[in-house]
Amino acid sequence: MDVLCSLCILSLIHVASSKPLMILYLDGFRWDYLDIHGEGLRGFPQLQRMGVQARHVMVDFPTLSLPNQYTFMTGLYNEYHGMVSDSMYDPDMTSQYFPMDVEPDPLWWRDAEPLWIAAEKQNKTSYFYHWPYCNVINHRVKATHCKLTTGITTAKKVLNAAEAGLSLLANSTAELIGIFVDVGDSRAHRYGTNSTEVKSVIRNIDNTINKILEMMRVQGLTEKVTLMVVSGHGITDVSRKRIIRIKNFVDTADVDIFIGRGAFLSVWPKPEKMNKVYNLLRGAHVNLTTYRKEDTPENWHFRHHPRIPPIVVVAEKGWTILKKRSEELGNHGYDNNLPDMRGFFLVAGPDFKSSYVSDPIELVDVYQVICKVLGMASSPHNGTWARVRGIFKSSSDKSAAGLPTLNLTIVGLCVSLIFRNE
Repeated sequence: MDVLCSLCILSLIHVASSKPLMILYLDGFRWDYLDIHGEGLRGFPQLQRMGVQARHVMVDFPTLSLPNQYTFMTGLYNEYHGMVSDSMYDPDMTSQYFPMDVEPDPLWWRDAEPLWIAAEKQNKTSYFYHWPYCNVINHRVKATHCKLTTGITTAKKVLNAAEAGLSLLANSTAELIGIFVDVGDSRAHRYGTNSTEVKSVIRNIDNTINKILEMMRVQGLTEKVTLMVVSGHGITDVSRKRIIRIKNFVDTADVDIFIGRGAFLSVWPKPEKMNKVYNLLRGAHVNLTTYRKEDTPENWHFRHHPRIPPIVVVAEKGWTILKKRSEELGNHGYDNNLPDMRGFFLVAGPDFKSSYVSDPIELVDVYQVICKVLGMASSPHNGTWARVRGIFKSSSDKSAAGLPTLNLTIVGLCVSLIFRNE
């Protein structure tokens, strides 16, 4: 234990100069949207000329919103940070089901420390707008400011948040601004990825980026502030004719809990019915793949957390697992190796190359990029510095932590030692 704790401490030794950062997190913004819907845009092309775009971002499995938001904010695969799905069951929790109708229990987030908490602990102020659960007190610390929202984040809401955020960065009240934008994901779910509604959302986001860049120029922030645009997953089109009604294949009396729908389903059978339920689901449908928890693909990093279900069921791309009728024309949650599930990354700022396209990165890599920009010591993470080192003007052999990425087993043990024993 002493060796592991020493490694955790060593990973926190780096101190560097700080640059203010604004993050636009575009939920469901697919890696190739600009190729498909990019005609006539102004804001995105400006930012591309000013900075660095990754060819695509490999995101975490399942390719759902909450797991990948937390992967982005921690640099950890979800089997380490514990937010393993949008809906979860934890038999060890007093409130066993997530999400809850009441104020969220901070213990759901206990396995990792998100970026804004790390920033606050290092005396950096963080303002978050419309960001899900930014109000949660994590290890007795919370963000400087968290503005939650009801309904989707319209273009007006995003622009208002950006104006407020830039003012805070300009007068040094804040060093980190995060703005969560979910309207693209919402529209793609409802209308499909090639719909006029999605094209309209992309134009609105582009217009907002254009206005942000103009405000930065007027306020003299272009050479001072880093602007990052990122997404945690893509989305694909689905058909109302490609429906798999899961309860047609198993006796619900044999199952304690079904959680999820769409592309991904978590199944907790009654212990004595484990083999029966697994075998029925494994042969249920040609467009379903069923795994025992311990047999999920290694590159999913989806085995080693108690919230991961005993049985994992994943639909083939374009198919939908349902317990009731759905009107959706777009979905995500599928295998993260599918191109349509890939995310987006674009960044510009004083530390970054310009007009540069990098090789693909993983979402876990972005955490250390943010830490480097903010001059923060990073917590143990799963990112690989070699994948992002080349996006900086001055490449370094050392990450924000000042060390190579730690072994995944050590990372998991470090996180557990630090956080579960607080």
